[in-house]
Amino acid sequence: MLSYSGRVVQSYMQCLDACFSDNNVYFASSFYSELGAYLIAYTHIRLLSGARMIYVVSDPEECATLRTFLGERLMQLSGTSPTHSWRIHTANERLDQADILIACPQDFRNNNMVAQCPDFFEEVCNAIFLDADKMISLDSYLCPVMATRLQKATENRVRFIFLTRDLYQGFAARTLPKFFCAKPVLFFSSAKENESVSYVLWNKESKSHRIYNENGQKTTCLEYMIADLACEHDIDGVRLVTDSPLDHAERKLLNDNGVEINKFYRDIVDVNYMVYSDENCNLASSIYACTRFRGQKKSVVHIISKPYLLREYFISKAATENFVNRSSFIQPRVPEHIDEHKLSLLRIFCDLADDRGISVSEFERRVREVINVSLECGTVI
Repeated sequence: MLSYSGRVVQSYMQCLDACFSDNNVYFASSFYSELGAYLIAYTHIRLLSGARMIYVVSDPEECATLRTFLGERLMQLSGTSPTHSWRIHTANERLDQADILIACPQDFRNNNMVAQCPDFFEEVCNAIFLDADKMISLDSYLCPVMATRLQKATENRVRFIFLTRDLYQGFAARTLPKFFCAKPVLFFSSAKENESVSYVLWNKESKSHRIYNENGQKTTCLEYMIADLACEHDIDGVRLVTDSPLDHAERKLLNDNGVEINKFYRDIVDVNYMVYSDENCNLASSIYACTRFRGQKKSVVHIISKPYLLREYFISKAATENFVNRSSFIQPRVPEHIDEHKLSLLRIFCDLADDRGISVSEFERRVREVINVSLECGTVI
């Protein structure tokens, strides 16, 4: 299987082998990166076998965009027209004729969707969670509910595929089993399979280094300046990832020039030209995230780092050692839910609601354990 960079990536193939072997897997890569081409091919093969698929996104506004993105690429694989391609539905549509469901955690807040369409969920083989780290951060209490309902509806046949843009330490071993009731979860990454990429590392300093416009009145961010300069030189496929505020005029100008701002929905044609803000203060993680988006011919990445304690240390390592291919040098950690005891109680009640249930003695034992731990920690449930 050739990806759009023109070569096979071994770690992606190993991940697909694990999926075909009915394992839960975690891959540290965005769905809209090179990995997406492999997962879409996997989806196509599963659909041909008669199974159905679920894609779960953290942001409800992303459902429509993912639907278009997925539909176009599945049509390319099958060589069919839109009217004869796979049917992709969202949670507010009828699922009895759907092949793929695109949902968000809020859609599983109650059991109506699963209860009303049992035929669809009985044939689901995989649920792919895009940005699983964001779901844990924003909707942590819904994660075990969502996972339990999917497992119950499929009689535990469903297998989960978790994706994150950044690489998190211990995410597959500890975090995912706790929040998604899935164990074990196999971990994959492609940190050692980076092709030659040109990196430009920028220091974004304090107010004395702010950039002003031509009138010397209004500040503009460094990310915008670099992206706008690329557009002036007719570079296609510019991608901008930043939390810096852009005013309406700047955003409109970039959009008119085809710049993707904080989104990765289009395929990279020849050049991956990315302007990336090191918002997490971890250059290693930023380099890893950027190298998942490979161009067919070359990749150019501008990484902009604000002042933080280890910035100069990271930069010195990147300049003097084989640091680009060692993204795990210092890994970011996924945010943990602050109310872990309530989450533990929620897990117990999810198990209690399952068809298999748990005994009264087991229920009492587990609840007492949570209470005792809570008392030892001095917290109130």
